Amino acid sequence: MRRRDEGATAVEVAIVLPVVLAFVGMILFGALYGLFSSTTDNVARRAARYATTRTGSSASAPYPTAAQVSSFVAGRTPRFMGTPQVATTSTGTDEGSIVTVSVTFPEMPELRAVGSFMALVGVDVRSASTISRSASGRRE
Repeated sequence: MRRRDEGATAVEVAIVLPVVLAFVGMILFGALYGLFSSTTDNVARRAARYATTRTGSSASAPYPTAAQVSSFVAGRTPRFMGTPQVATTSTGTDEGSIVTVSVTFPEMPELRAVGSFMALVGVDVRSASTISRSASGRRE
């Protein structure tokens, strides 16, 4: 190889490598975000269903409390996703009232790491490391 060809190869690598890394990073980020987003959505739906179903035997507290809903969410969240923040709101305490459960994962380290990798090649997605979903249901 001549010296001129070696220089051309280095320039080609310098041009192509960031594009390939950005493409791989976008695929990885999309896959992780999709997995975490769908898991958060499923956990929120299941928690809303749990919050609207009678669980207690006493007439004074027939539905799960906010602490019980939080415990329910924590028990159904994969460990790799970290600790969720759970907020439960209700329009009332009787049958027919609407209950909304919001599940938030404030800092997803995996998404933050891939976001930092993407920032190296000029694509900033680090702000998307928080995932939040809500689900509502009517008490039965």
